[in-house]
Amino acid sequence: GNDMREIGLLGEELDRGLSVRMQVLVQSQHGMVIWVDADYQPSHDEQGAHTGFLVVGTDITERVNQSQKMRALFDALPTGVMVRNKLGEVVDCNKAACEILGHPRERLMGKLALTDANRALRDDLSEYPVAERPTMRTLTNGKGLRGESMGIVAGDGQVRWVIVNTEPQTDAQGRLAGVVTCLVDVTEQRLQQRL
Repeated sequence: GNDMREIGLLGEELDRGLSVRMQVLVQSQHGMVIWVDADYQPSHDEQGAHTGFLVVGTDITERVNQSQKMRALFDALPTGVMVRNKLGEVVDCNKAACEILGHPRERLMGKLALTDANRALRDDLSEYPVAERPTMRTLTNGKGLRGESMGIVAGDGQVRWVIVNTEPQTDAQGRLAGVVTCLVDVTEQRLQQRL
C-alpha cells in the first residue's frame, strides 16, 4: 500500500514547485486497484513563475505484481542469496542469508564483509581474508565460482560452514555491475562427517 508519511513529504515538495516521481496505489471509482508511476514536472510561465504541473501517469501494476512474486520467491529459497553492487556492498539479501549469517537484513545491508563481527575460515581453518573470498574474487575477475567452501565465525566463536557459488551481474553495456552470492549451509553435514 501507500506510505502516507512518504506521500506527505512528496506533497510538501509539490507545494514548493519541485518535480516529484512516485509510485502510488490508486483505487478507481469502480473499485479497480492499480499501481501508478506518477511523474510530476513543474511548468513555468515566461517570467519563471510556477504555473502548475505536467503529470504523466503510467500503469505499473503488472511490474509491481511481478516484483512482489519475485520477492516472495527470493525469500522462500532455502539457499541464502546476497546481491552486491560493484563495490561489494550488500544491496539485497533474502531471509535464508540472514538466518545463515545470524544477522537481520538491516545489519547486512551496505556491508562489504559478511558482517562487521564475522571472520571467515578456509577448509584448513586458516583465516580467509575479505579480498580472497569468493564474492570479492568474482568482483575482481568477473568470473563466477562454484562450490567454494568457507567457514563463517560468529561473535560467539561458533563456525557455520557454507558452500558458496557466485555469479557476476553485468549492466546493459556488459560491464561488471555486481555479484550474486549463494550460500548453502553445510554445517550439519560437516559435523556428521567427523563422527
